[in-house]
This record gives sequence, C-alpha cells and structure tokens, in this order.
Amino acid sequence: MPKKKSRIALARARQRRYRKFVDRGPCRFTKKDSQLKKAAEKKAELAKGDPTAAAPIAAESLLISYKDLTTLERLCSQQGKLFSRKRSGNSAKFQRQLKNAVKQARYLGLLPFVG
Repeated sequence: MPKKKSRIALARARQRRYRKFVDRGPCRFTKKDSQLKKAAEKKAELAKGDPTAAAPIAAESLLISYKDLTTLERLCSQQGKLFSRKRSGNSAKFQRQLKNAVKQARYLGLLPFVG
C-alpha cells in the first residue's frame, strides 16, 4: 500500500505543476502592442473596401433597371454571380432591386446565366 503524502509534499507538488505555466511567459493567445497595432491597421485596410468592388448604386441612381446592362455587369462576377452586399456596398433594398433586375435581364437574354 503506497504511503500517504503529507500536506506539505502535496503543496510542493502543486507548486511544481503550476510553475510550468508561469515560467512559459505570456499565453500564446495574448497579443503584444505591436501585434495589436498591425491588426488594427489591417482591419482599417479591409474596412476601406475592395478596390475591385463597384460603387454603391444608391449614390448613382435611385432606380435599378434591367435595361442598364453596364451597371448590372459591373455588379456581377465573371461567372455571372452577384457580388455580395458587403462587396458591392449596396443597402438591402438596392440589393433586392438588383437581384430582380438581373433575373429579368437573364430571362430576356440580355445577361448570360453563367459566365
């Protein structure tokens, strides 16, 4: 039968166990000030938006028409997919109008369904 350890021996073992974590330094999930600055700069760059993204429609006109092919093509990718609201900068209202206009243009054969 193994011997029982005294309270002092148990406390020393606990200290040795926790010393590993204390001696390692800061946690790998914590960031230094320089890292935080870089992250903030990167976030600010991303907030500026994608240079390839189109300008918001609301600034140009209040009506989206299926006949305006230049605007519709600019807001679609080369594969024929619509750009997201985040990328195009449109509000929900104008994004819905855009969706319906693209559907109409595709149905009439003005825009291709794919590429």
